[in-house]
Amino acid sequence: MNMNNRPTIEQLRALFSAQNDDAGDHILWVDQNGTVNLSVLPDELTPVGFEEVAPNIKIRFETFGRGNKYVGVSAAQDEGFMRDTLSSLLHSWSKRSGGKDVEYVDH
Repeated sequence: MNMNNRPTIEQLRALFSAQNDDAGDHILWVDQNGTVNLSVLPDELTPVGFEEVAPNIKIRFETFGRGNKYVGVSAAQDEGFMRDTLSSLLHSWSKRSGGKDVEYVDH
């Protein structure tokens, strides 16, 4: 899924449904090229530490805690959650800055 190629809710659903909520905390983030990622937060990193090691991160969403059903098939089937998340992605991408700062989205 890429923010420059008219992302769809179906693409977002696929991204979320491919994840396992029990695998760990997850971070939704966008790189400088517009690629949307949903990654498991390594146990040894904080979300801010993840920002420091993630390549070219431009936007980072609030961390989705393990076991809360914010990722996985259940989350992908939640129409309101998917629409809100896509809307937040679109809004954040449209107003991103050209600097090195990472925009944090408290979704």
